[in-house]
Amino acid sequence: MAAGEPMKVVNLAEERQHRSSRDESARAPSPLAGLSVLVVEDEAVVAEAAIMMLEDAGAQPIGPCASVSAALAALETHQIDLALLDVDLKGMRSNAVAQALSERGIPYVAATGHTIAAAMAGAPVIVNKPYAPAQLQAALESAIAR
Repeated sequence: MAAGEPMKVVNLAEERQHRSSRDESARAPSPLAGLSVLVVEDEAVVAEAAIMMLEDAGAQPIGPCASVSAALAALETHQIDLALLDVDLKGMRSNAVAQALSERGIPYVAATGHTIAAAMAGAPVIVNKPYAPAQLQAALESAIAR
């Protein structure tokens, strides 16, 4: 950006409205369409971007849950088909959530900048941060195809 140029500010609410008003008939339906997807992410901007991608794909996002306890509570109160699970939630590992998802037979994608930690948690599908929306969608679709 050149000196004196104003910085562009993106309003996520306006962007979401713009995205939802696009012609949906031009796109093929996503395998995520109609699924309830638990979003476990403690970074608000990352969570909002994931939720926007899920909504664009026709999924129903649940969350975001920014802590292990919030994610476990959501598992008790919602019917969940799939989950996006940040491995590190404010310094706390989300292994308890991964275990609860596995016990219920719910597929999930571990999102992390620490691939080894996600693999050690037994994550079947891992997406490395930072990721593009298309990478996240492909990882989620891979998880439900297993």
